[in-house]
Formats: sequence, structure tokens, C-alpha cells
Amino acid sequence: MALISTDAFVLKRPVAGAVTALAAGGAGLAAVAAAVPGPAAMAGTALITYGAAAGLILWGLPAHAPSRFGPANTVTVFRTAMVAWVAGCIFGSGHFTPGSSDALVWATVLAAFAALALDGVDGWLARRTGLASRFGARFDMEVDAALILLLSVAAWMTGKAGVWALAIGGMRYGFIAAQAVLPALRRDLAPSIRRKTICVVQVVSLCLIALPPVPPSATVWIALAALLLLTWSFARDVNRLLRQ
Repeated sequence: MALISTDAFVLKRPVAGAVTALAAGGAGLAAVAAAVPGPAAMAGTALITYGAAAGLILWGLPAHAPSRFGPANTVTVFRTAMVAWVAGCIFGSGHFTPGSSDALVWATVLAAFAALALDGVDGWLARRTGLASRFGARFDMEVDAALILLLSVAAWMTGKAGVWALAIGGMRYGFIAAQAVLPALRRDLAPSIRRKTICVVQVVSLCLIALPPVPPSATVWIALAALLLLTWSFARDVNRLLRQ
């Protein structure tokens, strides 16, 4: 009986940590939504996005639970809140239109840069505390993918790039869909500096594209270069997985 009780506690411990971190992240996001002027749709979209992400985290955590949720995953939770805020600004503010250059667009780009800056912090904390886990790595990767998708949509909505720019954000999700057809793509890939660097390049490129002073005549080439670089990286990974 004692063994069963202890095992149950071990399983509940990371979930309790996740709930605490998610509640703190949600409170922070709600405070920002209340403080920043804007339409109700902007705050509502941000909070709904965060709520959906929190639900997915809690749904997937028990099957892949680390020993503790830990500070690294807590940082990733706050990155999730930032990405949710970016989603609210892009889809709910009505400001992401061709030629828009108001303060909210600048604030959204700064939030995206902040989420990118914290990307290095969570990994460092995981290694520093000895709490690196498959869950944490996947959590971090999916937050990055969501941010890239949102910024790709912003590039298209503002007329800074054509609809083809959505392929930058959609490539990760296309890869996941392809796993259903090609089981070989479900194999694990070894950690890669090249992959991490290209992820950073995508976010930086898309943030530059979103900056109001950068004209479409330049942003279309930035987007194209980012797409070609990402396509090359995915092609290398797919080729490696299929040849294993």
C-alpha cells in the first residue's frame, strides 16, 4: 500500500508543479491584457489561446512526466504566455494590416523577441538543475513552432510576404502530419546545433519582417531566404530519418 501511495505521489508531483506554473503564467497574461489598451477580442484571443495550450500541456504531461516540473519548464510556461499574447495581438487587435505602424505592432514584435530570448534560458536551466527531459525538450520545441507560425501569419496579413510565407510556420505541422503516412519520420533525431540555429534565424527573420519600417521590397527576400533555409534543414532531417 505504501508503494502504491508513493508512486501516486511521484506521478502527481510534476502535474501539481505544472498547475502552479500555468496558473502564474495565466495570471501574468491576464494582468497584461487588463493593462494594455485594446479591443476585447485581443485579450480574449490571448487568454483562449493560453487556456488551450495549458489544456494540452496538462493532457500530455502524465504520460511523459519528468521527476519535477522544474524551473526550466516554468520559464517555458511564461514563454507560452508571451506567445499567446502575440496571438491575441495578431488575430484580435485589428492592427496587423498592410501599412500599419502603430505602437501595438512594435510591442508585439518586442514580445516575440522576448520569447526568443527566453528560449536559451529554459534549456540552460534544465541542464543546470539536472532536470532535462524529453517532455521539456518537446514543450520548448512546440512553443517555438507556434511562435514561428504566428509570425508567418503576421507577415502575410501585413502584406510583407505572400501567402507562401505560411509555409515557414506550417512546415513543422506538415512534418507531424507526414508521420502518420511515413512511420520512419517518428524516429528520434539527435540534438542538433544546426536545427537550433535555424530556428533562431526563423524567429529573428520573421520579427524583422514584422517591423513597420522594413519595406515589403526587402521583407519578401528575407522571407524567401528563411523559407529556403528551413526547407533545406527539414530535407536533411527527413532524408536522415528515411535512411536509418
